[in-house]
Amino acid sequence: MPTHELRRPFKRPLISDQQKRRELSLLCQQQNRLDAQFQARRLASTLLSLSHAQTQTETPSASVSSSVPEPEPIEVDSSIGDVEEQQSRGDITDVRQASKLRGSEARRWFARQLMLPEWMIDIPDRLSQDW
Repeated sequence: MPTHELRRPFKRPLISDQQKRRELSLLCQQQNRLDAQFQARRLASTLLSLSHAQTQTETPSASVSSSVPEPEPIEVDSSIGDVEEQQSRGDITDVRQASKLRGSEARRWFARQLMLPEWMIDIPDRLSQDW
């Protein structure tokens, strides 16, 4: 049955307010997911470039003095101790410091960098009013 021509302009739009909110929420989730992926990629690429730079700096010194082994510097161990102290306080923000961590501390640090709860990523629009 055809609708009357006068009523047609007064109809509600086909997309409801709920559908608009849903689409907006999905777009925000998609953007937050992309941001988290970008952060993870940046973190991984930084670590790869650091390890690549360390291997490049170690190979020329090893080729020059291949007959005489170099003793390990004590400063490295003390810096690892400093990193562990900072880790216990939660102060490590630099990837270079975190790359010196070993074992469970390194896993914990990287897990904190990569696994953020969604409630920390998605900030409600009306947070200041509905708090």
